[in-house]
Amino acid sequence: MRLSRGIVIAVLYVLLGATGLTLAIPPGYASPIFPAAGLALAVVLFHGRAALPWVWLGSFTLNIGHALWFDTLSVTTGFAALCIACGASLQAWMGQWWVNKKQGGAWNHLESESQIVAFLFWGGVLACLVSASVAVAVLWGLSVIDLESTPFSWWTWYTGDLLGVAIFAPLVLLFLSPKTELSLERQRRIVVPICIALGLSMFIYAGATVMERRQVQARVEHEGVTLQKLIQDRLITHQAVLSSLAHFVQANPDFSYRQFEVFTQAALAENRDIFALSFNDVVPRAKLRAYEATVSKSSPQGEFHVTERDAQRRLVRVGDRESYVIVRHIVPIQGNAPAVGFDIQSEPLRRDAIARSRASGKPAATGPIRLVQEDAVRVGVLVLDPIRQPTPTANGVLGGLDGYAVAVLKVDELIEIATRERIPAGLSFRVRDAQVTDESLNFFANGTVLGGADYRRWRGVLSIADRQWVLDLRAEDAFVNQGHHWISWAVGVTALLFTGLLQIYLHGMTGRALAIRRQNAQLLEKQAELQLAETVFENTAEAIVVTDASGIVISVNPTFSRITGYSLSDVRGRKMNLLSSGEQPPDFYRELWRQLLAERQWQGEMINRRKDGELYTELLTITAVSDSQGTVVQYVGTFSDITDKIAARQRIEFMAYHDALTELPNRVLGKQRAHEAIVRAQRYGFEVGIVFMDLDHFKLVNDTYGHSVGDKLLQAVADRLRTHLRSEDTLCRLSGDEFMLILEHVRDVKDIASTCEHVLKALNSPHEIDGRLIQTSLSIGIAVYPEDGGSEEDLLRKADTAMFEAKQGGRNTYRFFDQAMNRNVVEFVETRDALAMAIRNDEFELFYQPQIQLQNQSVAGVEALIRWNHPTKGLIGPAHIISVAEQSGLIVPIGAWVLQQACRQMKFWLDQGLPIKTVAVNLSAVQFTTGDIETTVAETLKRTGLAPEHLELELTESILISDKERALALVHRLKEIGVRLSIDDFGTGYSSMSYLKRFKVDMIKIDASFAADVGRDAEDTEIVRAIIQMALALGLQTVAEGVERPEAVSLLKDMGCTHIQGYVYARPMTANGLAAWLHEYVQHKD
Repeated sequence: MRLSRGIVIAVLYVLLGATGLTLAIPPGYASPIFPAAGLALAVVLFHGRAALPWVWLGSFTLNIGHALWFDTLSVTTGFAALCIACGASLQAWMGQWWVNKKQGGAWNHLESESQIVAFLFWGGVLACLVSASVAVAVLWGLSVIDLESTPFSWWTWYTGDLLGVAIFAPLVLLFLSPKTELSLERQRRIVVPICIALGLSMFIYAGATVMERRQVQARVEHEGVTLQKLIQDRLITHQAVLSSLAHFVQANPDFSYRQFEVFTQAALAENRDIFALSFNDVVPRAKLRAYEATVSKSSPQGEFHVTERDAQRRLVRVGDRESYVIVRHIVPIQGNAPAVGFDIQSEPLRRDAIARSRASGKPAATGPIRLVQEDAVRVGVLVLDPIRQPTPTANGVLGGLDGYAVAVLKVDELIEIATRERIPAGLSFRVRDAQVTDESLNFFANGTVLGGADYRRWRGVLSIADRQWVLDLRAEDAFVNQGHHWISWAVGVTALLFTGLLQIYLHGMTGRALAIRRQNAQLLEKQAELQLAETVFENTAEAIVVTDASGIVISVNPTFSRITGYSLSDVRGRKMNLLSSGEQPPDFYRELWRQLLAERQWQGEMINRRKDGELYTELLTITAVSDSQGTVVQYVGTFSDITDKIAARQRIEFMAYHDALTELPNRVLGKQRAHEAIVRAQRYGFEVGIVFMDLDHFKLVNDTYGHSVGDKLLQAVADRLRTHLRSEDTLCRLSGDEFMLILEHVRDVKDIASTCEHVLKALNSPHEIDGRLIQTSLSIGIAVYPEDGGSEEDLLRKADTAMFEAKQGGRNTYRFFDQAMNRNVVEFVETRDALAMAIRNDEFELFYQPQIQLQNQSVAGVEALIRWNHPTKGLIGPAHIISVAEQSGLIVPIGAWVLQQACRQMKFWLDQGLPIKTVAVNLSAVQFTTGDIETTVAETLKRTGLAPEHLELELTESILISDKERALALVHRLKEIGVRLSIDDFGTGYSSMSYLKRFKVDMIKIDASFAADVGRDAEDTEIVRAIIQMALALGLQTVAEGVERPEAVSLLKDMGCTHIQGYVYARPMTANGLAAWLHEYVQHKD
């Protein structure tokens, strides 16, 4: 699963879960609906286990966020969040496992109510047991809820998850599932009603919750007012005690400690929350010493000193100030002795209260104080009642301030006494001074009263003397639950349950609607199929016949009548054997019925007879039609006339193994028959001759007369060969102009030779093709089994080698294979491959031999001669190159390279000013006939920039006489380019004055075999003389090749020869060597 998709799942879980938790109720804060549970089941069903970590992350994040929101994050809540997330993930996995196990893939469409109920049962009713059980057990184990609350918490948690699955899992699956007709229909018809129902459910739940909260708020307010009255009454009682003490002091100004003690002990006995009662004198600074002395005389503690506390809270001698408020008597004295003589005005809180009382003349209370009489920290309050002198002033007001009656109250104990057995369970409250915010100075607190909904809190005001206290009240879960707070949850669950039932109904309704549409569509489809079947029956290209179980014809279609010639009236009530042709034996029909009865179908080819008696082949399929009990009631036969297809198939099969042109066996069939012949020869001990035949000069026929004539020639050759072979011999056409003859039952190789001679003789007569007589011949190679090989591949290869030798031997002959031939072929192949590599590796180099003009001894030109720089054999001359290159066709690229290099070098020499007029390049007959020599020469001249008159092309006599008309046309086109032409090796071939006249060459090169022996051999001398005279008569120049003796030069000059080429002047040399030689030759000549 992609990370982005997982994050979306976790975020949606948090959002849906937070929505559900807003509806949660205490004590376990389970929601009446938890949508995230439905989301979790849906995504795990759709994405598999890969979604579980993201469900866990969403649940954990949700619960941690809930704890942060309510400021309750701790190790405990963190552990609870971890366990709840594990429970949520386990629940989703269990739901997915149960649904897949029980329903397979049905959850993806849920077409019927039963499927929906089953889905909710396995994915909801059962699976939701997991999370509720895990979560409630963890919360109870961590003391978040008590044992008494666990059943209700478990039930609310379970129903919340169940309703979340029932309502939200199908909705989420609607949007996750592939877009089908059903899913799109449900998105239109279910989502809006369910959302409306869900909204109404939440509205009902919210209304019930508001009513219930108002009830809780009224109860909280009632309890708050009750507590307020109880505490206030207690405070009034204490103020009355203090007032009576003030009246006592005022009435008895000269009271003793004993009198004070007796008066106060009764009040203290009745009010344990009064920590102490004291009388404090107001003493001016001037009377302090006298006051100390007077009190010391009557004090039960002996010497009396006025004290205060220093910065370290130690009692020290009082400092200097205007007046003092000094504790004279305090009851009980035990534990409060250090307070006697203490100037309460020395402390800010007491001083503030004294100032307020003095100003108002009424009682005043201090803020929260830590009592000085106790070592332990205890918050209390002092209430001071001013006592004035009894003598009225002139305006009727009492006289000056005499002192204060003081009560020290233990507020926590006061509240405990006032509220004892009157505080309901689950109610928390605190009492604090309205002007003090320090929580440590609260008077009383029996739990936290911070946070919580407004309906759970109440605040009241308490009055003591001139100060106000605040009473804060908060209802805990236990108090709220006493009022049946679950009623709103039950109302919400009921409303959501109806939403879930609506979900089931709508899913079922849409599923049924789709099923009905499908049924209607199927009915329409079946109706259309029936109509189509009727149309097909009447118009199909296949014949159809329907019979009953006994084979009696019931109906046939028009195609049946068209194929067989029988109409429906002809065949109705009859059996199909009226079509029988008798071509199939009885066993054929017995096997047909056996298979038909066993497999209820038969298919095969059958030859039947039409009404007019003509045979035809049909491809027939018979199918048994059964009723609901499986009993065969009808047979339906369909067939088509495949007579033409059978013929075509046979023709295709024939063409796969025969040559299309000659209808002889092709290479595939030929090799197969050769293999069969070898197998028979092995069995019966005779020899087999594999004869490989190739038409001589067949390409020339194609090039001269066209391929259509060539094809007809091949057919004529095949026909003539057939007539001169035995019936057991096999003649094959392998490819092009290659044939193979397989001779079996050979007892002596002389028989093979005799057959080959007979074949050669048969082809001696020309073939008449399109009014032309075309002469042809064969080159034949023979390999014999078992002497030359044991397989057809080996024998054919060796026969091909022998045929090659026959070609080399002059054609129109045959050769038997021997190992020497094989070595020649290997050498040829190796040389051919090396030449191909030499072309790629640029291993060739040109040497140049100068041609000297005899008249002035100047260098008239050079002949370019190829050399091969073989990587291992060194420099190789053209004698070892040209033959293999011509036979392999490599002469064309090699010749093009020679022409390119020679022209480029000639252009370089001309640019350098060297006295060379032409460069001569030899042309092979292969180049002349197969290569596009005219284009090659023109492009080379253009590319190198060499003027045509500086290039001489040397042609052999064989080029000019092989196809005179074609050669003449090509020579004329070359002359039009402007190049010079010469005939090389003149005198060795068909030397003729007539073709010299027609071809318009520029020069004759007398072959070295004649020119070398001029003056030493009379016959050669006369031949050379005749050639020169003939050239002079035609106005042609002559070059004598291979001249090595100076005396021969003189003789040739006297005969009229114009040029000399040979070792007598220079050997062939590299381009650089020629330049150096030329420089030296010119200097020597001058």
